[in-house]
Amino acid sequence: MEEELAASGLDWYALRPVKLTDGQLTRHVQASDRVTVKAISRADVAWRILTLAEDPAPHTQRTPVITTGSAAAPVMPAKTSAAPLPAQNE
Repeated sequence: MEEELAASGLDWYALRPVKLTDGQLTRHVQASDRVTVKAISRADVAWRILTLAEDPAPHTQRTPVITTGSAAAPVMPAKTSAAPLPAQNE
């Protein structure tokens, strides 16, 4: 799949969340080349996709494994032009 995307000439990313949850949006996402069985919320995956789509600067990691990162260091800035996601009732 990555070869076809790279040959397309498009600006692309293929995120690989390993273990999805229905948790809250935290905006704390860690991207890595190594597979880690660590959970990430669907809300955080959506947020990461939006931040990548809105960022004009290309990133070197095209197929990162994404997991929940530390609360101290979000991978992408928290500010996006997208509307915030509604809180989920658990």
